Amino acid sequence: MKVGKNLRVGVALGGGAARGIAHLGVLKVLEEEGIPVHALAGVSMGSVVAAGYAAGLPLEQLCEIATQASWSKLGGWSFSVKGFSSNERMEKFLAEHFPVRTFEELKIPLRIVATDLYQGKAIVLDQGDLLTAIRASCAIPALYVPVELNSYLLADGYLTCNLPVSQVREMGADVVIASAIGLEVSKELKLNNVYQILMRSFCIMSSMAQHSTSQEADVVIRPQVEGYSWSDLDAVSELIQAGEEAARGKSRELKQALNPSLWSRWGHKRLSMFRSLPIFRGKL
Repeated sequence: MKVGKNLRVGVALGGGAARGIAHLGVLKVLEEEGIPVHALAGVSMGSVVAAGYAAGLPLEQLCEIATQASWSKLGGWSFSVKGFSSNERMEKFLAEHFPVRTFEELKIPLRIVATDLYQGKAIVLDQGDLLTAIRASCAIPALYVPVELNSYLLADGYLTCNLPVSQVREMGADVVIASAIGLEVSKELKLNNVYQILMRSFCIMSSMAQHSTSQEADVVIRPQVEGYSWSDLDAVSELIQAGEEAARGKSRELKQALNPSLWSRWGHKRLSMFRSLPIFRGKL
């Protein structure tokens, strides 16, 4: 696929717990189409995938890492009154597989979004400790103990920013491709534990916000994952395939958004139709 000269492409990866593994399939198709990625932003599981890709890990290796993940490797019971469990184990798991530890070492610029529970604001993390930033963005309230950082008490970024389109746009992206994990669930999917009920509750609260945010992206890819629960870490292959199918279904839109002839005519005169929401920046 031809891409406009000097065109900066940004990719925004939303949250979705295990369902977010579908982002790997989306990135795989972008690579196959020869679409470069100049900037990344991620939330919750999207921050894990974005960080691995920004670190320069081959997609094949990222897919293999996904197959090795389990909830016992990502979290453990906690005696804290702030959460049933802690996701500190996630840092250890990622440290075993990621070649970098800080944002400054990444090959592609990255922003990770977490939520400060004190202010109720989205916090953009793009400096310092990468693994702690990922853990903060994945700290589902009540389930996981929030991550304390300076004056912040950080929890899952999904609470305030379920699709970080404006964040990647602020990084200078001319075209933003967003991978949004669907909020729908199959009627056959049972909500029979605290984790599934919590995740479903967050999805309901975030549904309108995601619709509004996705409209700011140039291309929105929506993997069909409604048949999978948020804890389906054993469905890696199926979720990746769902991401691939969704991305291939957007081939025409991708070609239009990245069309060299269109960008050579008016790309440098393009004005953003949307203003970014106020955000607070944090440093780890």
